[in-house]
Amino acid sequence: MITVTLLGRISSMKELITTQNEKKVLNFSVVNNRYSGTEQIPDFFNVVAWDATAQFVEKYFKVGQFIMISGTIINDTYEKDNVKYYNQKIVATHVEFAGYNKSDISEKE
Repeated sequence: MITVTLLGRISSMKELITTQNEKKVLNFSVVNNRYSGTEQIPDFFNVVAWDATAQFVEKYFKVGQFIMISGTIINDTYEKDNVKYYNQKIVATHVEFAGYNKSDISEKE
């Protein structure tokens, strides 16, 4: 099991859904820039959160907001038209607010 901590901005968020087993699940992605010389290269990470963590993210976070995630990396595989596809995602076990957005700060006179 590989444990990771990821800091970035939420780049997309799907709707919170309830599975047949009555578990809450939320899929979203986080973007983090890496640098190559002076060029910024965005890296996108797929994240899945379950139950209370999923509800927390859905309620308190929005696209563009900074987030810190601790979790584990999993590999999903599926087959379509006899072609095997691989997909890595991070299963969030803990999330935190990280940083702030300029729009979150009111201008002082």
